Amino acid sequence: MRVGDVVILEGNTKSKFLWDLGRIPKVMQGRDGLVRSCVVKTKKGEFKRPVQSIYPLELSEHELKTLYELF
Repeated sequence: MRVGDVVILEGNTKSKFLWDLGRIPKVMQGRDGLVRSCVVKTKKGEFKRPVQSIYPLELSEHELKTLYELF
């Protein structure tokens, strides 16, 4: 995961349609140099989450620009 990636942030509900959409403004690496957690900015605020609860999206450049306007 990289800064600027658009992601879905895992929520408490089973339905992925209800999970929050966000963007990664900051990543934190472990001692081994691998990304272990990220700050995810959503419309509800900023959250620090482990990479295991963050799901990256594949988007076209046009769709990505549209989503950036939301955050």
